[in-house]
Amino acid sequence: MRAALVALAIGAVAPPIAGRAQEVATTPFDTLYRSYADGHYDAVANEIKTVADLNALNPPKPDDLRKWLGTWDRSKAAYLLELAVAAGPISRSAQIALLSEGRLYAISRTTPIGMSLQDDEFELLWHKTAIAQLERSVLWTYENLYLDTLDRRYTARSGGPKLTLDPRLLFQRAVATEQQCWHAPEGIQGALPPGASNVDLSGKAALVYTDPQAAFPSAAARPLTRKECLADGAKRYTAGGAAPELAAEAFTRAAWLKAQLGSYKDALELIDRAGATDDEVVTYWRRLFRARILAGLNRDEDAEREYRAALDVRASAHAASVGLALTLFKERRLDEARALATSIRQAPPDVVDPWWTYLAADARFVTKWIEEVREKIRPQRQGARPWSIRKTPAAQPALHRQG
Repeated sequence: MRAALVALAIGAVAPPIAGRAQEVATTPFDTLYRSYADGHYDAVANEIKTVADLNALNPPKPDDLRKWLGTWDRSKAAYLLELAVAAGPISRSAQIALLSEGRLYAISRTTPIGMSLQDDEFELLWHKTAIAQLERSVLWTYENLYLDTLDRRYTARSGGPKLTLDPRLLFQRAVATEQQCWHAPEGIQGALPPGASNVDLSGKAALVYTDPQAAFPSAAARPLTRKECLADGAKRYTAGGAAPELAAEAFTRAAWLKAQLGSYKDALELIDRAGATDDEVVTYWRRLFRARILAGLNRDEDAEREYRAALDVRASAHAASVGLALTLFKERRLDEARALATSIRQAPPDVVDPWWTYLAADARFVTKWIEEVREKIRPQRQGARPWSIRKTPAAQPALHRQG
């Protein structure tokens, strides 16, 4: 599919001036990069806030962008990642394009995996942050495609170093499966039509993955039913729980999928394997889901305690409050239930329920992981003044359309 990143603004050559060397104007895209590489890491977020800002930046088309990237440079890879973060809220197509090109740039670096620990760590961090951005928009088709590429990337070859797929990537595959379950049919509906996905693949969808080895799943494959999908997701999460750092969230999610299948006993066993964690969000999810599982087992008193424990973690959270109110109604404690229902309606508008971010999974780590990316690149020059789109002449008209 043709890429839809906007065309490169052509720099003009300034006329010679006596006593000064001839200067060549750079493109806005390159100038912003220079500011970023100098250590002004907030430059991208500060400058790219609207579609007009993105158009003024006027990024290169894929072929030109690959020439601009050149040999492996962690600063340039980080720049594309931050551009993708900035583009996400204003243009999904531009975000996908930037992540696609950055992914291809990272997996094409000339230094093989195993030869540079710093580059290997940076690349893995780049990939998981990129996939987390796709999770935020629930783009499970692109997540699976991206992860298919990484399966090949981290497959050991004869005579090469031993390679393993990082547990976080296995976990992210389970996330993609769970997100797909929300769109899965209830029953068997035949083969998937060619190119079918949860992403608009028309001309307005802009750049998709351009790696010639990357392809959408076979059109002949029958889509999983919702029950099959939930079972597959639970299995993937359970496998992901083998990694100690992911066990709490992986088993919590596996249990929730089992609960949606009505397998409450299995769900309770899984969620009790999740164990304690210092992640407050996962703790809330665990308490909330455990309450729902216990309610499914008609253990209403135990469910009430779990709902209250969830509210101890996040006071006034809507999902836990509603669950508790329903449980009180079920227990015929009508006055308490009505009082709680009233308090839910009167809750302050700034209350944030972690349930609202559940499906986006690792998206909650993007800001943290971007900070880690910044720590892994070293400024090329210090003291340069940040560049601003708004203080430069108008860029060449762009063809960007909001995705």
